[in-house]
Amino acid sequence: MNIIFNYTDIKNCTAKCKLCERVIKTSGNSINLTSHLKNKNSDVFAKCAQKKLATNIEKVPTISESFKSTEAFKEDGYKSKEIADAIVYMICKDNIPVRCVEEEGFRGMLNKCVPHFKIPCRTKITTMIEDKYRQCVETVNAMLSAVPDVAFTCDAVTVPNSSRSFLTVTAHFVYKESLNTIRLNSTRMDQMLRNKKILTIL
Repeated sequence: MNIIFNYTDIKNCTAKCKLCERVIKTSGNSINLTSHLKNKNSDVFAKCAQKKLATNIEKVPTISESFKSTEAFKEDGYKSKEIADAIVYMICKDNIPVRCVEEEGFRGMLNKCVPHFKIPCRTKITTMIEDKYRQCVETVNAMLSAVPDVAFTCDAVTVPNSSRSFLTVTAHFVYKESLNTIRLNSTRMDQMLRNKKILTIL
């Protein structure tokens, strides 16, 4: 209940009532202000109470909204898809093992943040990563087929916090008036030496 608008000169733990101009001690809270308004100006107090009730009713979700929220977290719901896509992005972007979705800490965090979300298993996440890879390949093919010139670079890259090194091939090209860089291939250098592989570029 916002009764503070009925008072002025709110300072030094006191406030003046706009209706009767009486100075009320606040004691650092609004209990005395509420009691004064209730006892001396009951009509104004009742109006404040009605406004608070109306505000609280507006915040309560309808039955339809509640059902929509529940449906969103079903396996094929849009919220579940958004969260699962975010997990896939996290795994790929941060080079995290797929088994992280089975770790107790990760599951506990998601259960706390989004309790209605059903966490996908490792197999489901792997399938989603493979589907995302195919989508990315299709997008890259479409982009490369639309540009006249492509420059390639070959680099040796070491994965952070690891001793694994890769030989990578990267494409550089201008698409829709902006410079784009896409890594096309990565091969473990130790595997190349062991199997005597030769990296070829189409």
